[in-house]
Amino acid sequence: LYYLGPSSLSNYELLAIILRTGTKNKSVIDLSIELLNQLNSINDFHNITLEELLKIKGIGKIKAIELLAIIEFSKRVNTYIDNNYYIKGTKDSFNYLKNILSHLDQEHFVAIYLSRNNKVISSKTISIGTSNKTIADPKDVIKWGLKLSTYAIIVSHNHPSGAVLPSDEDINFTKALQNACNAVDILFIDHIIIGKNKYFSFKEKSIFNE
Repeated sequence: LYYLGPSSLSNYELLAIILRTGTKNKSVIDLSIELLNQLNSINDFHNITLEELLKIKGIGKIKAIELLAIIEFSKRVNTYIDNNYYIKGTKDSFNYLKNILSHLDQEHFVAIYLSRNNKVISSKTISIGTSNKTIADPKDVIKWGLKLSTYAIIVSHNHPSGAVLPSDEDINFTKALQNACNAVDILFIDHIIIGKNKYFSFKEKSIFNE
């Protein structure tokens, strides 16, 4: 890592640096490989528990606590809200939202509130659903828009399955929200569905009328 940089290392090599030591009968590399093999993907680290880590031979309380601390810290880094962030297009919206939503195993519905010059005023989680469904009320989205003296709104939700095509319910909700925004003179910009490293933009696909 010192000579080539962290991006040159494999997942198990990075994990070995974090774990630091193995056991009497197992090297830290072998321990790292074993830990990764017990997960469906590296994404499972987002939701791993202390109890699950302690079941792995070679992972004691200290290692488990250090791992959980690093995982939580990385989540906070990824979800940090930059108050000087400007959204000038769909790619900006996706980059802002992907680290917040793409790893979640439940659907979350989020609204981004913008000033007249496209600066992010705030983002709010409006609702949290199940693994394949979340229900949001346009009134809750509008409520924060009025409180924050918002000029424009972008909304988004994630699909934990990774697929990004909208359901009929998504389309109907988007149309209802656009109508609600028009009624209070707030510009409705887009509804973006976040999947695994990809997105669907209602605006790009012209699902609703400008």
